[in-house]
Amino acid sequence: MISDTTTRQKKNAATVKDFPHEILIAEFNYARETAAQAMEDRHKMINFFLILIGIMVNAIGMLLTTDKADSLLSSPDQRKSGVAILFFMIFIFGILYLLKLIRLRSAWVESALSMNQVKDYYEKHFTEFKIEKEAFRWTRETLNPKVINKLTTLFGLSALLVIIVDSSSLFGLMIICLGLNNIVPVIIFFVLVFGLQVVYYKSALSEKRLKI
Repeated sequence: MISDTTTRQKKNAATVKDFPHEILIAEFNYARETAAQAMEDRHKMINFFLILIGIMVNAIGMLLTTDKADSLLSSPDQRKSGVAILFFMIFIFGILYLLKLIRLRSAWVESALSMNQVKDYYEKHFTEFKIEKEAFRWTRETLNPKVINKLTTLFGLSALLVIIVDSSSLFGLMIICLGLNNIVPVIIFFVLVFGLQVVYYKSALSEKRLKI
């Protein structure tokens, strides 16, 4: 009886001693999973976006090339309106996808910060393990805030693709509405819309907004 009690006390003591490690490991693993999920969601989202845009561009091509009297949109004005609506829908989808990319990027940054915080906590409070920052290639210091919103990263290139597509769709919409005679203001508007989206992406993922 005394032996059983002693054994249980030793097990409880071991459990209490290991508890900080268990919860820290669980926190680190959760942050790792959320970071990986953000990358995977970005990949799936871009693939779906390209498929969706491909379908809509194909529909635009069909509207521009068909001239059958028995088609759904038989008159030129109806086909023109249909093309304009599709261009506008592509633009709206692009904006929504850009906003989602920004959210995924900020979620990845938050996960990376959480993992680095666990590393820093181990280094500070578990000195018996002699964990040094030199053991880690990725730390809070290497997570450069100036790189997070660059367009040369995977998230940045994905965002750039979305911005090009939705800006081009708006360009097509303006051509449909204003015609080629007003090409100069249309180009200026295209550059303005493109630039505003790039600026918004960078500002939404800036060091100040992410509070790094």
